[in-house]
Amino acid sequence: MVVSFETIEHHDKHDEMLSEIKRILRPDGLLIISSPNRVIYSEAADFHNPYHVKELDFEELDTLLKKYFSNISYYGQNPMGGSFIYDYRQNFKDFRVVSQSHSDLGVQVEVTKEPTFFIALCSDVKVETTDPSVYLEPDNDMFAHIKREATRMQASFDENYEAYKKKMEETQEYITAIVAQKDKEYLLAQESFNEHIGNVTKHRDELSKRVLELTDYTQLLTDQQTDLLGQIKYLTEQVAQLTNQLETEHQNLATLQNNPTVRLTNQVGKTIGTLKNRLMK
Repeated sequence: MVVSFETIEHHDKHDEMLSEIKRILRPDGLLIISSPNRVIYSEAADFHNPYHVKELDFEELDTLLKKYFSNISYYGQNPMGGSFIYDYRQNFKDFRVVSQSHSDLGVQVEVTKEPTFFIALCSDVKVETTDPSVYLEPDNDMFAHIKREATRMQASFDENYEAYKKKMEETQEYITAIVAQKDKEYLLAQESFNEHIGNVTKHRDELSKRVLELTDYTQLLTDQQTDLLGQIKYLTEQVAQLTNQLETEHQNLATLQNNPTVRLTNQVGKTIGTLKNRLMK
């Protein structure tokens, strides 16, 4: 007999495994093998066991086992407060309850749920079937296991919480130190900024004063320019008057030059001038 419970899903060398089991079994030997039902164990529960390499559904398991054995009986297994095992291919209502203190207790039940695990009895000779049964062990049932797991998880949580709390305290101290350092840097930066603002304000006041001085000087130049423009206008008017007078004098002179008396006078003047020059020689 070879017994392999919840082993096949932990690797993907299924044919190699079954071939080796078949090799070491006697011709009338029996293989009892279990495998999680992927449809219920993983897909319906939306759960992935990180230690499972390749899970099978019923059709895949059946195809695999039929390659090596001619007689196979299938049972479904559902974990409860113990282990519930029943013929996977038959409908039933009666099954036996087996425990340390009770046995062969008939119980009415209707099984409609798909099993979480498959159990297959495989052989090349006829396999005797067995009635469905529930095994209960008060000192080692699932509820006790859950309680132990809850206690273990609580202890692990407490340990992790203390480590997390210590880490948070260290982080808080680090953050406090960083904040204090940043506050100090901020105060220094604020002082430098205020000093810079003071210098800028001082330069601004000096520039404002200089602008006022330049504004006054500009106004003075504007006033002087206005006075000069007035003087230039006056001189321009005087020049215009003198120009008119000069033109009038030129016109009068031209008129006199065209007068015969004036021409005779000019001729006499020229003659007298010539005689004076000769006498002086």
